[in-house]
Amino acid sequence: GYLCWACCPTVEKIWVNFKTHFNKEHTNWKNLSKMMAKEAGFGANSATAGDLSQGLAEAFDNLAMAAATNKTAFESLTTTTKTLQEELSRALEDNRRLLKIIKQGYSKSNRNNTNASNNSSSNETKGRRLTLDPNGNCWTHGFRVAIGHNGHTCTSPTDGHKKEAKRGSIMGGSKKGIPKDYKE
Repeated sequence: GYLCWACCPTVEKIWVNFKTHFNKEHTNWKNLSKMMAKEAGFGANSATAGDLSQGLAEAFDNLAMAAATNKTAFESLTTTTKTLQEELSRALEDNRRLLKIIKQGYSKSNRNNTNASNNSSSNETKGRRLTLDPNGNCWTHGFRVAIGHNGHTCTSPTDGHKKEAKRGSIMGGSKKGIPKDYKE
C-alpha cells in the first residue's frame, strides 16, 4: 500500500498513477476482507465492504475532479497575473516617457518665460516683481499700481492727469483694475 507508493520514484508520483495504485490496493483489500468475512461466517457483511469500496472510488474521483479544477483555476490566475504585470510594465514605461517629455517641455518653457520677462518692463524692475498697492490709485494708470505709485509720483502722466486723484476720489481718472466692490 502506502510503503510501496512512498518508495516509487518521484517522477512516477503523479495523480493518475496514485489513483491506479490505491484503487488496486483497495481492490486487494476488499477481496481479502470478503474472503475473511466468508471464512468467519459473516457473508452478509461483505455487501458493506462493497459499499465502502464504491464510496472510496467516488471519493477518489471527486478528489481528482477538485485537483483538476484547482489546477485549471491556478493556471488561469497565473496567466491573468502575467498579463497584468506586462500591462503595468508598459504603463509605467509610458509614464516615465511622458514625464521626461513634460520635464523637457517645462524646462524649455521656463527658458522662454525667463527670456520674455527679461525683455518686459511691466510691473518688473531688473528681475524683481513689483508689489501692487492694495489701496493705490493713479489718475492715469488706475487702481493696479505699485506701492509708491500715485498721482504725485507718476512718471508717465497723460493729458489731463490730476495729481490729487486717489481711491475714494478718482476725479474722472482711469478705472483700469477697479475692484468689483469699489464705491466712490
